[in-house]
Amino acid sequence: MRLFAFEETWARAVLAAMFPVDSEVRERSYGSGFAGIIASAPFEAAVGLRLALLMVVLSPLLVMKRPRTFGGLAPEARERVLDALLSSSTYFVRQLVMALKTMGAILYAHDPEVRRALLTPKRDALVTLTVKKEASRAA
Repeated sequence: MRLFAFEETWARAVLAAMFPVDSEVRERSYGSGFAGIIASAPFEAAVGLRLALLMVVLSPLLVMKRPRTFGGLAPEARERVLDALLSSSTYFVRQLVMALKTMGAILYAHDPEVRRALLTPKRDALVTLTVKKEASRAA
């Protein structure tokens, strides 16, 4: 199952609202990465993720009572919509949004820049840890 180009654009907008986007490359990778996940996922999972994406994209109509899609909202409004969906009283709604967020986390952590930042220890943190250990031994 493949995503249409407009669905990739939706995926970029939704995932960029959930995770930091500090480069154009990362934002593009959200759409193409999500398309890759959909293409390789089993049919039921692919349908569920597409349904989740469609629900988030159309949710401003119900959540904010505005005739706009998710992509047409300001960043602050996008965040309010996602918060409303994640705190919905309906289990199905919360879980569909969490499925999207999980896929976004996988794509975010797959980015080489992010992975390098996550795996490279910070020198200051190491120095602080060493100083704390030495202070506890002296005491």
